[in-house]
Amino acid sequence: MTNIKTNNSNKFLNFISKDDSKRFLPAFWEHGPFPERLSKNLSLLNKNDSISLASGVPNKELFSVKNITINHTLQLGKDSNKNGSIPDDLDTNTFHIGNDSFFEHTKLLENHYNTNVPIESVFEYSDNTFGLNSTIDLYKKLINKFDYFNNNNNDYDIVITSGTSASCFYLTQLLCDEDKTILIEEFTYPVILSNLSMTKGHIAPFNLNMNATQENGENPIDIVYLENLFTNWFQIYPNKPFPSVLYTIPIQNPTGLVQSSKHRREVYELCKKNNVLIIEDDPYGNILLTDD
Repeated sequence: MTNIKTNNSNKFLNFISKDDSKRFLPAFWEHGPFPERLSKNLSLLNKNDSISLASGVPNKELFSVKNITINHTLQLGKDSNKNGSIPDDLDTNTFHIGNDSFFEHTKLLENHYNTNVPIESVFEYSDNTFGLNSTIDLYKKLINKFDYFNNNNNDYDIVITSGTSASCFYLTQLLCDEDKTILIEEFTYPVILSNLSMTKGHIAPFNLNMNATQENGENPIDIVYLENLFTNWFQIYPNKPFPSVLYTIPIQNPTGLVQSSKHRREVYELCKKNNVLIIEDDPYGNILLTDD
């Protein structure tokens, strides 16, 4: 891990919490205590020259599961599902992980996909700590399909977590402490609040526009209020640091308010102007509903 305390080129340095800015990966011999002579010899070593033996890689023959086949209705094609309909059982696709000989039995299926991923990769440590490369590639396809970022620069990165609760914990630990303030919608997800309570960070609510509808096109976030909050922050909250993070749920829980891409862009531009990071919690964004 890069030590951000000494990495002055990191433009996000000021956003990192005090505790997370101290994180480092020690050498295995630094825990001690050791006999005096050994400690003296170890102190002469450069930990950057060490060879880590931390990752255990069992013999793949010991794994009892040899194959995994999954049926799903996920369409990854750029032009698939144009009419917005909900996939049914007729749209089932199959993908397979494991022994090729078993995959031969599934070739009669109309839609099938062999991942070419060896089964042992499912049960062993990944090459990195932020997710399987094959899973990250899948998410990049989804991002391109749904046009989350309206550019082709691929200037983003992906970290896989076990869900929103885990993400809330990681992000609040990373970005919040007693010298930082996070903006939270006045009605919000309780888990973000419980995680913030462990950081000693400051919380400030901002208004939602409860009159916003698809028909009137108003932003579910009260942009006028938010802009005034930024402009007059120290008059409104004289004892709180200027906010560094804003947490929002674009398909709002619990109110059900829905931000369009235009609305989200308005929030983004306002936060960009005031140098505020955005945590966008969007678990419902890909749910497709028809008129039926």
